[in-house]
Amino acid sequence: MNEWKDRVDDDYKLETAESVSSIIGIDETATELMRFARDDAYAMLGRFVPSSPSFLDWANLAEELMQDIQTPSASYIQMKNAALNHIREFTESQRIHANQEKQDVKILVSAHKNTNVFHSTVLQPIHVGAKNSSIRFPYFWRDDDGENISEKMLVIVN
Repeated sequence: MNEWKDRVDDDYKLETAESVSSIIGIDETATELMRFARDDAYAMLGRFVPSSPSFLDWANLAEELMQDIQTPSASYIQMKNAALNHIREFTESQRIHANQEKQDVKILVSAHKNTNVFHSTVLQPIHVGAKNSSIRFPYFWRDDDGENISEKMLVIVN
């Protein structure tokens, strides 16, 4: 399935994923689709994405493939739960960031540790040193987009 993700043109991914399920099995295909959805939703946390990301389609296709399966595997259930959790976080962060984008006055509050997020459109948290961090802070902007100095900031996050 990694080859599918890397090599198949985006326009054909959903169609070919259904074909793959006849070869490696529905449960296995759906589990892999949820893995891709989980990983990509996590990777997109803290980034404002104005269009609908493909990982939403992958999660929906996995659900469609599994609709007639009586007893899904434990690995599918675990991957689905993880994917849906990251998708919820992504969706909520998109809502917050869309509201923040509309704000004329912004005060960026830097953070290098994950903390409780305050609900404000003026005060906006930004994860500094995000390039070197292995952790994504949900609902935070990131300082590693575009031209930036994020990689120069050494951060150790536990």
